[in-house]
Amino acid sequence: MEFDELKKIWDMENQTNSYAINEVALHNRIMVKKAKTQHITNFSEWLAIGVNAGAGLFMLYVNLSKTPVNFYMCVLSAWLLLSAIFVAHFRIKRMRKENRFDESMLGDLRHALSTARYQVRLSRYLRWNGVVVAMLTALELWEAGKPPIISLGIMVFFILANWAAGWEHRFYEKRRRELDILLGELEQE
Repeated sequence: MEFDELKKIWDMENQTNSYAINEVALHNRIMVKKAKTQHITNFSEWLAIGVNAGAGLFMLYVNLSKTPVNFYMCVLSAWLLLSAIFVAHFRIKRMRKENRFDESMLGDLRHALSTARYQVRLSRYLRWNGVVVAMLTALELWEAGKPPIISLGIMVFFILANWAAGWEHRFYEKRRRELDILLGELEQE
């Protein structure tokens, strides 16, 4: 753990651990973690907003330009557009809370941890959103009478996408846990 790497003095007289922390190096590490967490969160939000809004609008246009209109495709379009609005709404709420953290080492760490927790929730939401999109897509394919091999291929794609999203979610969970541990260690000092 990085915090342990930054501890550097061993008291030989009474054989107890006595630590001095290089606060500048620790604060720099925290700032790097904070910047990385914010960058990933911003990218995830903009990607989710763009993909959901773009796909929703495209599907709505395609569906309304043909006859007969596919009910499940309309529902899927609406769901994707609402998902984009939902992510944008929570992005705005997150951005408004950015200035509530003090400009100190602990404040920056709490800010990074808050963003990491938000990223975990966003990741969980996007993962469940993928399940809903997969179900609506399956219903749309069934209603449109597509060949089973096409439906199977698309469902395999959604299963693999959900597996990849799970891997990504575990990565964000690990980063959040590391920040939680570091905050706990600093608050004990």
